Amino acid sequence: HVYREIKQNNAYLGRNVVGFIGIDANYKNGLSKFLPQLGQLQNLEHIIDHNGIDQVIVAMDKQDNAFLEQLIARLSEKDVDVKLIPTTLDI
Repeated sequence: HVYREIKQNNAYLGRNVVGFIGIDANYKNGLSKFLPQLGQLQNLEHIIDHNGIDQVIVAMDKQDNAFLEQLIARLSEKDVDVKLIPTTLDI
């Protein structure tokens, strides 16, 4: 569901979704049916640089606020736009 919305909106805006980053090598989610896993979260900065990524969409469960804050802090060190997909509870 999230991928279809992202693809539809990004196609309109001229964006191309290239893949997703998993928590670990065996991470599977609904996106894995449509997109390649570019790597693991521990290699986030390298993946951004290697793939020329200019926008990161964070679509994860926001239960772990400390983890999310750490992720945002890491992304703030890179020259990327960060978009957060709200959970159902956030809407």
